[in-house]
Amino acid sequence: MKLSTKLLLLPLLACLLFAGRLLAADTIIIKAVGTWGYFTNYQKHEGPFWNQHMAEVSDGQIIGEIKPQTELGLRGYEIMRLVKNGVFDFAFGLPGYVVPESEIFEGADLSSLVQNIKVQRQVADAYFPTLARAFGEKYNAKLMMLYPFPSQMIWCNSPVNSIEDLRGKRVRVYLTTLGILWKGSERFRSAHRFMMFLRR
Repeated sequence: MKLSTKLLLLPLLACLLFAGRLLAADTIIIKAVGTWGYFTNYQKHEGPFWNQHMAEVSDGQIIGEIKPQTELGLRGYEIMRLVKNGVFDFAFGLPGYVVPESEIFEGADLSSLVQNIKVQRQVADAYFPTLARAFGEKYNAKLMMLYPFPSQMIWCNSPVNSIEDLRGKRVRVYLTTLGILWKGSERFRSAHRFMMFLRR
């Protein structure tokens, strides 16, 4: 059962000034933080691009080093603080993961708002300037792009065929608006039961 169809994942270029590190006279190392190491997005795209492709196309003059945030054990807002302090040059992550720093970042991923790729692109285009300004002001970071991440699902240890089936279950969410959506669904279920009572 889908809770929200698409979430945006954003890569961030971490400094207005290029912060490459010198390994030898002409070799530049660029350090990055990836998403989750157990997802194919990191395994097929982020990891190979940074750890292999950059060195191959630059004849070893530019070397990328990336590790997934799952391996580093860092939270989203911790990563961005390290980006601001120059520990990393690039970072990937969900806008919602830096919400503890500022609620403005969750505006790109309001739960249940985006239901298809067309609307997702409209939201991304409309909110991009706001996010770019916020990342620049708070982290001295430049937002490079927004791109889609897989649909978020409800996983449950018993069958769920309707909202009513979630009654009495403990639900874990990771975004503020997901929590609000869940509380709203509880009110919806109460109202629905009341309406059914009136019809009898």
